[in-house]
Amino acid sequence: MKWNIMLALLLACGTAQAADWVQTGYGGNTRYFVDISSVKIVGTHRRVWGKAVFDPHSELNSFYPGRIVASQLEFTEYDCKNDAFRVTAMTLNFEDGGAVTVEPYRIAQNSWAPIPPDSMVDSSAGFICAWKPK
Repeated sequence: MKWNIMLALLLACGTAQAADWVQTGYGGNTRYFVDISSVKIVGTHRRVWGKAVFDPHSELNSFYPGRIVASQLEFTEYDCKNDAFRVTAMTLNFEDGGAVTVEPYRIAQNSWAPIPPDSMVDSSAGFICAWKPK
């Protein structure tokens, strides 16, 4: 029984530590990272977990007024051929310690948008689209 608990803890910790976050941009009050261990390549598309970390007390949000966002975790798909992207999942982590998974209808998860030039999305897309797996 003791060994089963230890094995479960080791497996859980190993999974949690598997992320490999690389900073891809900084702008205004935000640093943006992607987890290169999560990159999935399907043709000219790349899917990846990204994380935006905001300076303290700086990021209000339109989804949950009155709460300040500390960081945002999102699953983004990039269409490298057509310079487009879409966010398919998002979790907001608040400064007060709370967190919420944003409802899919709020993030328009099936809507492709053009990648704005010279933006945080542009720097991440450039990094991810050029990235080659080891």
